Amino acid sequence: MLIILEMEVVFLYGVYNLKKEYPTSYIKTEASTVTRLKDECLNGGDSDLFDITEGTFFVDANNFGAPLDNYSMITFSDGNLNFIRFLYESSRIRATVYNGAIQSDYFITGVNDNERNKVAITFKENEFKTYLNGVLKDTDTSGVVPTGFNRLNFATQSGTARHFEGKVYDTRVYDRVLTEAEAIELTTL
Repeated sequence: MLIILEMEVVFLYGVYNLKKEYPTSYIKTEASTVTRLKDECLNGGDSDLFDITEGTFFVDANNFGAPLDNYSMITFSDGNLNFIRFLYESSRIRATVYNGAIQSDYFITGVNDNERNKVAITFKENEFKTYLNGVLKDTDTSGVVPTGFNRLNFATQSGTARHFEGKVYDTRVYDRVLTEAEAIELTTL
């Protein structure tokens, strides 16, 4: 089963502009500039969709450079201490897998701020691989997969901080590990 969240999202300091079937607020301006405070994407998934023990987490996004608080993130989690996330820092993405006790970090360099980057992590017990823009960047043959996934946040696992600052073109969660060829094809710009 493939779970695809079909949306185009623009984030800037918690501002979410969603296209397709998700309406956004409209601010009519004539003589002055008005700042949108925020739109929210609700019901982006639940445990029935995300309760998997192996799979692939993919994000196609343009991070807007050094964010307000030095980094922002997109997180697939249980809302607490079990998560897989892409943490966007200046010129790199840190893919983190945390199962409540053990944390594994995969530092993906070669990221161009203010440019589109496609990143994926495939995960299953003792096999984690990260990809960036059509290139396998890292392979790890040890580790434990987090469990209890029930949400996808464009922020921390609780959704309360470190809101992603950039434009998201595509986000996908697969309930299977993509082959290396599939992951390279998916992440190729």
